[in-house]
Amino acid sequence: MEKDEYRAWDEKENRMEYCPGVKRMEDWLSPDINALIKHCQKYEGYILMQYTGLNDKNDRKIWDGDIIGYYDAIGEVYFEDGAFLVRDDHCEGDLLSDWMAGERLVIGNIYENPELLEGN
Repeated sequence: MEKDEYRAWDEKENRMEYCPGVKRMEDWLSPDINALIKHCQKYEGYILMQYTGLNDKNDRKIWDGDIIGYYDAIGEVYFEDGAFLVRDDHCEGDLLSDWMAGERLVIGNIYENPELLEGN
């Protein structure tokens, strides 16, 4: 993986913040976070998600919390026990790197598009 990259779901504003100044988890917790991130003023109220180091077939970054698809298969990307995994209607715990490798496509995320997972 290149550098660690993070994004955050702002629970108050209901929007995703992509914060290019944050390359490490420690940056979110630093006292001078306002200097690092213009819109994110504090850690509380944000749900942090890490870039997985993988991209979809259109070269779009895949993040923890993304919803990915391949034809009629839809899965949620999550991080557990040191690995990025996928949960779909057939299984839970497949490695993201193995799940429809080369064909997976980011179709949304669990915060902005929860309806994509309905019925899964």
